[in-house]
Amino acid sequence: MRLVLVLGLALATLYSASAAPVRPRPAKAKSTAVVPQGPRRPASRSEAQEQARSGHLKGNVRRVYVKQMVHGHWVTVSRVVRAKAGPVVPPHPDPDRLREIQKALADKGYFKGEVNGVWDGDSIVALKQFQTDQKLAAADGKINSLSLIGLGLGPKHDGSVAAALPTEKPPENIPQ
Repeated sequence: MRLVLVLGLALATLYSASAAPVRPRPAKAKSTAVVPQGPRRPASRSEAQEQARSGHLKGNVRRVYVKQMVHGHWVTVSRVVRAKAGPVVPPHPDPDRLREIQKALADKGYFKGEVNGVWDGDSIVALKQFQTDQKLAAADGKINSLSLIGLGLGPKHDGSVAAALPTEKPPENIPQ
């Protein structure tokens, strides 16, 4: 029995070696596509964050997971993408500015509480009443430019623009 098995293996190796000559596979054609210069797409989140820190990518970078059909099966695929920048929110007024607003509301008779620079419920009610009486579009108690102008406070600036504007009448002998 062993003799038959050994002879069968020997014949199988001889037959497979002589059956067909081994040919080398042809080399794959190289792509001639032109790759644009610049930063390449990051392969991982850490690489994307490193590119963002170095200035190659602008904005926030995050990873997104997506379900995708691959070879007939659903798989979860992740991609590194740039997130869009959110809306710019102006900073909250400091307590000194809030005191000015509360004082202006108190001078006009709307604010009855203590002028302390803390924007609380009394301040909101007073500003809502002022906005309603002034017939402003949004009577929501939130500080906005129209409310500040109505209170006589206007936007805060250092006055450098007003100082640069000419206050005198230009000479009249200049031809036009």
